[in-house]
Amino acid sequence: MRATTGRALTAVLVALFLTLATGAGPANSASPATPAAPVPPVPPKVTVNGQPVSWDLPPFMFEGLVVVPLKSLAEPLDYTYQWDSTARRTTLKRGPRAVSFAPWSRRYIAAGRGHFAGVPAKVVEGRLCVSLRFLAQALDISLTFDPKTGVVDLDPARPYTAVARKPRPGYVAYITFDDGPAPDTPAILDVLAEYRAPATFFLIGWPAKAQPGMVKRILAEGHALGNHTLSHAHDPKQASWRLRSVEAYIAELDGCDRIIFDIADVHTTATRAPGGSGPYLTEEFQKALRERGYVDYMWNASTGDSAWPRPTPDQMLDAVVERLWNGKLTNPIILMHDGVSKHTQTVEALSAIIEYLRYAGYTLEILE
Repeated sequence: MRATTGRALTAVLVALFLTLATGAGPANSASPATPAAPVPPVPPKVTVNGQPVSWDLPPFMFEGLVVVPLKSLAEPLDYTYQWDSTARRTTLKRGPRAVSFAPWSRRYIAAGRGHFAGVPAKVVEGRLCVSLRFLAQALDISLTFDPKTGVVDLDPARPYTAVARKPRPGYVAYITFDDGPAPDTPAILDVLAEYRAPATFFLIGWPAKAQPGMVKRILAEGHALGNHTLSHAHDPKQASWRLRSVEAYIAELDGCDRIIFDIADVHTTATRAPGGSGPYLTEEFQKALRERGYVDYMWNASTGDSAWPRPTPDQMLDAVVERLWNGKLTNPIILMHDGVSKHTQTVEALSAIIEYLRYAGYTLEILE
């Protein structure tokens, strides 16, 4: 009986470490496997260089991750801890490295870039608490687990190494950008290149004609070009509205297609109606699209970044996480924008969104 209990406990602890190392919570929580017997979500013991941590608040489990009070780890990790009441952020700093967390944010900031933090930073009894796994990643410190003792040890002298995660079979996400090319397109391309993340850019014809170099760069860097009409005239109250008839809409698509072909020598079949497919893109429109070889791609998830005032990067990330949580969408088509009306917040949110998608087990692909 004791041996069986010991083996079961070891199995639970090993599974917990895989969660710590890979962040396997949301990605696996929707799996259809037969549920195991419930196990109390008891966090492991945590040490720094083998020495116990003096917690002012005990670690706890949240969304499948071990969460710890940030301040308790600052001193044993030899980091300074500072709360900025103006920016409402807490920063850990040692030498040139600085990492900051904000209450209720799923992102942390390091080297000017926002990163996915696993769970929202929670305020519990006045203490800011964050994911231990993502804190180790943010600070680039080793996190190891001993299944015999049930202890997680942090070693600041060694770099962080994540256990590789396999994508979930059949889970494919499509990142899309509407209304470009525009001033924010180069920064978006830079982020995508850094993460080797493909995307689909639904271009408006006239801006594309004015920026042929940007169109060629999008294609050269492995992304897909989509057709977002020639002029993006989408207001039903205006005489220029192109969805007033099938003929007018097809003419808009053909005009944009000619510009893309003249620049990049490709015909794109992927299209998206200004403002989205509904309610105006009726079956009559869809039939005409099919006859011309076009395919309409409506989004099913959105960052909400076309709203005004613009949502914050945290709100954009939250919108995606909440829409996709627990694998609710197998193949999300995510709407974002790079149009002329400034989307710097989109640029700031993009890295954390990409990290979240891969954390949740999605493979990223382009629409064709």
